[in-house]
Formats: sequence, structure tokens, C-alpha cells
Amino acid sequence: MCPKFFFIYFNCSVNCFFIFLHYIFHGLFSFDCGLVIAINSENRSCFEFPFSKCAQFSGCYQSRRYVMLDVSVRKWLIKQSYEKIQEYLEQKDSIELIDYLNSHSAKIAGTAIGVLIRRTDFWNVVNEILTNNLLTDRLSKICFLNGVYVFGKKNPNTIKAALHFLYDKNKEVASQALFGIVFYNDPKYIPTVKECRDTSCSPGTEAYHDFSLALRALEEGKPSLYSPYFYDVDKVWE
Repeated sequence: MCPKFFFIYFNCSVNCFFIFLHYIFHGLFSFDCGLVIAINSENRSCFEFPFSKCAQFSGCYQSRRYVMLDVSVRKWLIKQSYEKIQEYLEQKDSIELIDYLNSHSAKIAGTAIGVLIRRTDFWNVVNEILTNNLLTDRLSKICFLNGVYVFGKKNPNTIKAALHFLYDKNKEVASQALFGIVFYNDPKYIPTVKECRDTSCSPGTEAYHDFSLALRALEEGKPSLYSPYFYDVDKVWE
């Protein structure tokens, strides 16, 4: 049963409220119920806090929990070793790790996906990310796809993730999506790739070249044409 109210508590800075609104505007959260917001402003004026000092956000909606990464935690994690970061992230539940993917740090995001792919609920998290468009930047999307590609053709959700990001506006993300589609090596995706190229890329651009190369690789059944230096050590793409 859908709850009548969704309760949110911002425990340090009201500026986090504006970040939360940003998430709503981008479709990351939607509500079919009332919204209750509690703010602890530390007895200060609402606008005295620097925008960058957002607090950790947590909330529950229809039994799902979301957490927004605290900027101070991010700054602390970046200074830690990979071992320390992994130890810290292993204590978090899988949904929380999504926000560490969105940390804008290759060090943190790479470690987060490394922790996630070893979890038994990894594909549930993949579905949550794709269904709700929870990744917010180039780095998080590329790290996410790299994690999914560890499983190659062994899991059907791999191609689902690749197709999801094929139309991404960032050419690096789209190129990474093409990698998964090409190495999945199924000619039925040729029309999709061709349509994306013709509607999203201008002839003569690097992106158009990448799509054309991917099409050639799919048409000839030779994924190595797209990425000649990739070697499938674990045979996950066979």
C-alpha cells in the first residue's frame, strides 16, 4: 500500500533541500503521496550555509531507501587508500552505493562498482539504476557499464544496460555503450545502432565514425574491428 506521506529529514543544511528539488526536477524521485520535510538548520538562517556543504540525505519510499552522498564524506574518502575506501563502502547497503557511483571521483566510483559486482543483489541494483535513471554524470555511467561488462554475455541484462546508454548525450558514454552492443555480437541490434547514428550524430564527427565502425563490426560479426586491443581473458563475450 502506498504511504500517505513521504518523510525526509535534512540533518545539517537546508541547502540539501534545494539539491533534493534538483533530483525531483530531473525525474529521479516522484511522489504519489504527501511530502513531509524536516530541516535541522542548526539555529541559523536558511541562507547562511555554503551551497557545497550539503548534508547526507536519506529517506524511505515504498520500502526503497535512497541516500545522497555527503560532500564532506566524499572529500574524506578521496584522501583514503583504495583499501580504506573499499572497507568503508562494504559497510553500505547496495542502494546506498549508487550515490558513491555519483561521487564525481574515479577512485570512489570505481571502488563502489567493484564492491557492487560482488553482491548477490547486483542485478537488482542494475534494474533500479536503469528504471529510475539514477546515474547523473559521465564518470558514473562509464564505471557502471564497466562493472556490467564484467559479466559479458553471461547475463542478458548486459545488453539492456548498453542499449539504455546508447543515446546518451556524452559521446564517451555512448561509445562505451557501443562496446557492449558490438561485443554482444547480435545482428538484430544493427537497426537500433544505425537509427541512433543517423538521428544523434552529424556526418564527419568522431561520434559518427564510432557508430559507423560499430555497425561494420556488427555486420561482419567481428567485434575486434571496433576495439582491436580488447582481449576477452575470461571468455565472457563468447
